[in-house]
Amino acid sequence: MRKNKIKKLIIFLITIAYPFLCFAQIDKNLEKNAEVILRVHYSGQEYACDKYCWQPVKIIKVLKNSKNYSFPENLEIAYYSWEKGIPLGESTVYLEKYNSYKEGTWKLVGGKHETGVSHNQTKVFIEKADEEAKSILNEFNESDLSEKFGGPFAVEDYKKSIREETEETILIMYELQKPIGLRGHPQHFAIRINKKTLEINIFKGR
Repeated sequence: MRKNKIKKLIIFLITIAYPFLCFAQIDKNLEKNAEVILRVHYSGQEYACDKYCWQPVKIIKVLKNSKNYSFPENLEIAYYSWEKGIPLGESTVYLEKYNSYKEGTWKLVGGKHETGVSHNQTKVFIEKADEEAKSILNEFNESDLSEKFGGPFAVEDYKKSIREETEETILIMYELQKPIGLRGHPQHFAIRINKKTLEINIFKGR
């Protein structure tokens, strides 16, 4: 009997707290112009760009959907190719219709990160990984091999992608945008971060 009461109390508290937890992930100023607000995860893949770039994301939670649009588990979101889009990891995105005549097509409000994205949860992990990446690259740049393979190299020369391995670990992968004929580091490498302890493991590949 006591267990049932505790269970009912927990369910009640979650029900009460849920709207406030969702609200905490929404920017009030950006919300005003958004028809739909979603919590999404972006892993780094991006399709060919013209006027717009399209980013495939996984929907984690629907935060605002006043007109009850139907959303699949995975969605492609557009933004202007000369602007910034959705960053790696988990973010809140603010959407408007891409084409009013075609259902199910969406773009960031204003077509850009500034007016269409907030509350990126993964930023701190990427910044820490970038610090470690700089250290790795500096070590290589000081070696005799750097000039041979077209160095020196900087973090900005790499395309990053991200994978949530477990609830505790995240893997950030670095791929040199210009191939240099190597199968491992510095062509590509990966950094695993423990979200709780911030412990780092480096994978240089072969």
